[in-house]
Amino acid sequence: MVPVLRPGWVALGLFAAGLLALSGCPGADVPVLEPLPVDDDDDVEQGDPDPGAVVPFSAEIEVPAGETGTVILEFSPAWAGGEIRRIETEPGPVQVTDLLPGRYGLRAWLDRDGDGEWDGVWEDGGEPAALLGVTLPRGTLRLPLRTGVPDPVIGDDPELVELYEVAWELAAEHVVAGTAENGFADHYLDEAFSEQIFQWDTCFMTLFGRYGADAFPVMPSLDNFYETQLDDGYICRVVDESDGQPGGDASDPAEPMINPPLFAWVELEYVRQTGDLSRLPRVLPVLEAYADWIDTNVRTDIGLYYTSLLGSGMDNAPRDGAYDAWVGISAQQALARISLTELSAMVGDWDREAVNRAEWERICADVRDFTWIESEGFFFDLDYDGAPLDAKTLAGVWPLLAGCATEGQAADVASHLGDPAAFWRVHVFPSLAADHPAYEPDGHYWLGGVWAPTNYSTISALDRTGHRELARDAAANHLAALYRVYADFVPDPALLAPEAVGDGSSTLWEAYAPDAFEPASRWDDAFYGRQDFVGWTGVGPIALLIEQVIGLRTHAHVDTMSWRLTRTDEHGVRGFRFGDQLVDLIADARTHPDDPVVLTVDSSDAFFLEVELGGWAARYPVAAGHSVLTIDPEPSTLVVDPVPAGPIPGYAVLGNGRISAVVSDDDGSGDAPGVAHLYRDHFGLDLLDAGRTRVVHDGDLVRPGRVGLDPFFAAYGSSR
Repeated sequence: MVPVLRPGWVALGLFAAGLLALSGCPGADVPVLEPLPVDDDDDVEQGDPDPGAVVPFSAEIEVPAGETGTVILEFSPAWAGGEIRRIETEPGPVQVTDLLPGRYGLRAWLDRDGDGEWDGVWEDGGEPAALLGVTLPRGTLRLPLRTGVPDPVIGDDPELVELYEVAWELAAEHVVAGTAENGFADHYLDEAFSEQIFQWDTCFMTLFGRYGADAFPVMPSLDNFYETQLDDGYICRVVDESDGQPGGDASDPAEPMINPPLFAWVELEYVRQTGDLSRLPRVLPVLEAYADWIDTNVRTDIGLYYTSLLGSGMDNAPRDGAYDAWVGISAQQALARISLTELSAMVGDWDREAVNRAEWERICADVRDFTWIESEGFFFDLDYDGAPLDAKTLAGVWPLLAGCATEGQAADVASHLGDPAAFWRVHVFPSLAADHPAYEPDGHYWLGGVWAPTNYSTISALDRTGHRELARDAAANHLAALYRVYADFVPDPALLAPEAVGDGSSTLWEAYAPDAFEPASRWDDAFYGRQDFVGWTGVGPIALLIEQVIGLRTHAHVDTMSWRLTRTDEHGVRGFRFGDQLVDLIADARTHPDDPVVLTVDSSDAFFLEVELGGWAARYPVAAGHSVLTIDPEPSTLVVDPVPAGPIPGYAVLGNGRISAVVSDDDGSGDAPGVAHLYRDHFGLDLLDAGRTRVVHDGDLVRPGRVGLDPFFAAYGSSR
């Protein structure tokens, strides 16, 4: 059983005393520590800090009650050539005196066994740990170490918590150790499919694993692929676990052996969860080179992209052959480019930001021009001659996630997704629309199967284009179906695959049937797919539970969490790590969705909480310690005065110290004259619905009819 525990914090009431001790009051006993030597085989370029620029780092390190031992801190700088610093200390107050100012990734853990290495939950329950991003200089950091993963609270649906715990338990069973032969990371998440690791499986495992990065080896799972990159930027979609060698190459142009290029998107989501920018100097060149390789090698004459059926991940979908222009990989490449745009901005590389944004704009224009069929209201693959294929598949939803679809196109796609004759089946969403002649009610792999990666990307796409109620309903449908199969399904032994281990009961499966509560049939339509598949199936019970059922989204790089309150039962999460905060957030039960909500928040550090309730939204500063907030949705209309020199007549630019610029004219269809770009959490989309965005000016909520906000850079709003 994976421990899903509340952290063993020192009582919050003692925090003030700790701050006084660290401030130099009489009696304080704060160890001042020097770095340990870095291993000789460390591949990070070492450099001497400028003695005149060093700043202190102070922390109050807390471990679960009754635990003792050595605490190890590892600081990874978020700049090229920075020196990794490794510190040994004891629980309690600590001060490090010689770190350079800037951003760091910090891994801290209680080294119970004295081996100097962090052990996650897969080894004897794990060592209490924290993985976070910190910026120096800063005030004293309260740093609770924990064993386990966040603890969700869902008052009316405890079965969803049970499913969540099962997913983490299966994930722990699939943590694998690297070997001298394969050169992989010390430990990594395995996809539970074969003796190879797969790109897009690993990407979706990372999308749920980031919520348990204190307990699981999440990002090293991606590093296993980065280490195999060739000089020209190519990364094979599979790597053999026996020897660490790519499972193929790109020598056959018709089968380039790639997978959907999702690495950049996943790295961006990791930063939003942890605030850890320390990976970016190392991985951004890898991601840029991979995106450039795709541009050079699998781009068609019309600017879209092709891959193979296996490369698309939708192995037996009704598609044509080589060199077709496919909407899935084209939109996925756009998603990679807009993710690289935001990552480049985070590290201040404005040249690469501009290049990637221009590529995103080009690809999106081509996706709209060539793959959108107005009469059908959907995005389609094209054959070699440029004619649209007749199959509506979930590949046609990726343009929404990538920010390529117009508002009208997104609405049309959403209508298909909500149509029982197409995608809204007993278990949503089938990979192939039910009105296609090749559709099979038992799934037959990608001829209608319900899959974790496409459900997550589709639900995320709906959410990010404003179709939030449909997204929530789809997440609820998917999780309810997963639980029903987990709790009630009795497998037919004759349909268990010959290689299956176990009887198929009480587990999570590789894919599901769309028209019954059972696993999907696999590629040969003779047996069920694989069982115990966490693997990517964990992205539903874990990530969708947190993001759609509870309603949390994080922006740790700016110390901000968004909470969309839609439930009326008691709900929330305890022991939730984002950035340098460890937080409990609980919403009390209420009678009606329009009633005020009482939120109880316990946090190790201060942060901003953006709350959305119906069409109302506000931003609250939350102090470290214990807070109780009463959220009353009664609006108070405030007006922002126009800025005469502003980029758009009738609009006001609201300063928060992080403004880049504004994008969008009055109708949201284009750039404002003389203005660069507005970065948004949702990949550059012009999301102007006031119910989904908010502006706070001088601490007051601004409620214009049309408004946009980015928590990282800038905001604009109607002055009328």
